[in-house]
Order: sequence, then C-alpha cells, then structure tokens
Amino acid sequence: MQDWIRPRGHAVAVLFSRRSREAYAAEAAARGETYTFTDARGRSRTWLKGEYAYLAPAAASLLLARCNLKHDVVEEADLTDDRLAGYRAVLVPNAGHLAAGTLERLERWLRGPERRLIVTGRTNLPPRLVGLTACAPTPLAGYTGWRWRPDSPFGNAAWESLYVSGYAGHAAQRVAPAPGSKFLTISETIPL
Repeated sequence: MQDWIRPRGHAVAVLFSRRSREAYAAEAAARGETYTFTDARGRSRTWLKGEYAYLAPAAASLLLARCNLKHDVVEEADLTDDRLAGYRAVLVPNAGHLAAGTLERLERWLRGPERRLIVTGRTNLPPRLVGLTACAPTPLAGYTGWRWRPDSPFGNAAWESLYVSGYAGHAAQRVAPAPGSKFLTISETIPL
C-alpha cells in the first residue's frame, strides 16, 4: 500500500505468519486432525480441522473491516522495520511460530510512542511483550472458560458470569499478569 494512501498515525496491521500456518498444518497431519474429501472437479482435497486451520488472520481482518477500520494484512516475511514504523497497532492472531527476527522487530517497534500490540491465540512472543511475568503450557483435564474481572465494566448481572471457551484436551497456557498490565479475562480450567 502506498504511504500517501495510509494516514500516518492511524494505521493498523494484521500479521499473517506462513511459518505458523505450515507448523499448524504439520501438527494437524501428525495428530490426524485432517479430513479428505473430493471437490467439485473430482480432485482429492485435504483440509485441517479446528484450531489447526489458521483462520485467525482472516477473522481479525474481517472484524476490522466490519468496524470500518482500514488495515493491512502483512505477511511475516514482509514485516520490515520501515513498514512497521507506519503502524500504531499490530494484531498478531494465533501466530505461535514467529521467526526470531520478527520477535526482535516487534520488540523494537513497541518502544515507540502510542503503539499497541494485540495478541490472540497461540504465540511465541516473550511473555514480557504481552504484559505477562509467566506463560507456560498447561495440561487440561476439562473444559476451559473465562469470566470478567470484578473491576471490569462488564462484570455485572447483564453478562453471564462464566463463558466456556475451550473443549477438553485443547492447548492452553497458564499465565501470570505483570504488575500494571491490563487483562479483560484470564482463562481457567472449569472442574466438571
């Protein structure tokens, strides 16, 4: 996108990580989380099931478009320091296999004024970059869910007190927020 088209100071990017997509596809194949079908032209096709499909960048882009927020979808390999400099917010949806160079660029970029990094799903970003003191995989014996913090504007009778957000056996992280960081929710295991 031409710099003169994108207003300075209002730019948003969604990061697409080919490395993450390929790693998730390999993981799905190894776990048997694929299905094969015949397409309309008689060709055999294989698709990934569930969390391995790496649809998060498309969903993030669609959400921003529905909110009429102009944004770029940027492939990780094209994410240079110069390109990053024009963004105020970068969404990193479900990219758990970012390259070391990408991690370093994002960390440098975050040092600038008025910059926001929005991370969802899996990530290999260092915990300190996302406002955590700890982040480690945790085995799940049940479903996971989340609830509003008591000081959240949504923590009242108008909202459900608990939302189930994951199925038994899905990947989850146990996190510890850093002092002063802000979280709307923290996932927890719900005893059955």
